[in-house]
Amino acid sequence: MRKRVVEGEVPLELVSAREDVEVVREPIGRVVTSVPQIRVEGDTTIVPVVEETVVVEKRLLLREEIRITKRRTEETRRVSIPVKGEQVSIEREVAEEELRRR
Repeated sequence: MRKRVVEGEVPLELVSAREDVEVVREPIGRVVTSVPQIRVEGDTTIVPVVEETVVVEKRLLLREEIRITKRRTEETRRVSIPVKGEQVSIEREVAEEELRRR
């Protein structure tokens, strides 16, 4: 027994397809309250890109008050303070004659 290989051609149609994608990054810069969903508009798929940002806010917070109240009190005390003073007495000399007259 003998085997042999026969070669031939068979016509065949192959379909080749190619898709190109255009990616456009469009800046929005809008504050949103929730993450938007991915959506399709015609042949365009729109994928939202969000990021969390830290918002720093400076504000005054009255933490406490310190209350300072003046109170004046008066107190009377008796104390002895040494003082110096001069005392003058004037005496008149009376003549002996006048003394006799009296």
